[in-house]
Amino acid sequence: MVKNQEQSDFGGATEASRSDQSLPLPLSSELKNLLTENLQLTREIHALTKKINHWIVWQRVWLVFKIIIIVVPLILGILYLPALLQDIFGPYQKLLDSGSNGNQQDLIQQLLNQTNGG
Repeated sequence: MVKNQEQSDFGGATEASRSDQSLPLPLSSELKNLLTENLQLTREIHALTKKINHWIVWQRVWLVFKIIIIVVPLILGILYLPALLQDIFGPYQKLLDSGSNGNQQDLIQQLLNQTNGG
């Protein structure tokens, strides 16, 4: 009797076999039908869960991709834009700074020559 008690505590096999024998036949078949339906529904839930997890992974990948598309151009702009703006506005800055020296006409003529190509 002690051996059966240990098996029922750990494995549950002895109680299941006892309950199967003590249940009437219609209740046993109903229980079997419920278990098979439960197994089928569990498999469907598992399949849906796998699809949802797959969708979540792709959403995270797209989120990282969108962040990279936004952040990388901003960083590149911060690094390279001041140098480009300096090259573009450099001649105009000379013109504005030299306005107090009286050489405005010469600088304007130089800018016109540069833009006209010669």
